[in-house]
Amino acid sequence: AALGNLALSAANAALQALGATPLPTSSAAAPAADAYELFLLGLHHQRAAQMPGILKARAYFERAIDSDPGFALAYVGQAATWIAEYHYGNGLSFRTMDARAQPLIDRALQLDPELPLALGLQGHLKANLSQHEEARLWLGRALEKAPSDASLLNWAGSNETDDGWPARARQFFIKAAQLSPLSVQIQHRSGLAAIHAGQYE
Repeated sequence: AALGNLALSAANAALQALGATPLPTSSAAAPAADAYELFLLGLHHQRAAQMPGILKARAYFERAIDSDPGFALAYVGQAATWIAEYHYGNGLSFRTMDARAQPLIDRALQLDPELPLALGLQGHLKANLSQHEEARLWLGRALEKAPSDASLLNWAGSNETDDGWPARARQFFIKAAQLSPLSVQIQHRSGLAAIHAGQYE
């Protein structure tokens, strides 16, 4: 179980050394070590942002869930692959994407109701459904708990972009880009938001 707590322990040790507020601890039990390792492999492939990687990530997240059915983050990862598949043009319909992703997010929130990435992904899904105000509520809750999570900031910026508020979106993207400077997707969205807001230097 120690491996499952490694990321949070390392992050909070660094934050403590910097005199910053530690990340919130989860009420959920630490995942099994093998499930956590499979989850990390899934994240590695998911970050490629290409269909082969997304499908490989899904397989790893499935194996993580099989290894530890109580591992909330694995359900979040699995749900994110369905949303990503819809966006990357693999022929997945909007309805199918929603039908596959929502039960996985529901399960993650059932296991850990305050998990920031689960709250944020629910907001991201709502944004995809053009329910932008509800998306803001979910993403706001998530960012209150994890204000320096680049994924949450990216999803919040995307929601504002899709709702026609590029200047608002840019503030989220700027912070996300500072936290994840090598993310091509975030840099691209930040630049588009600046252009659409008339703020491109």
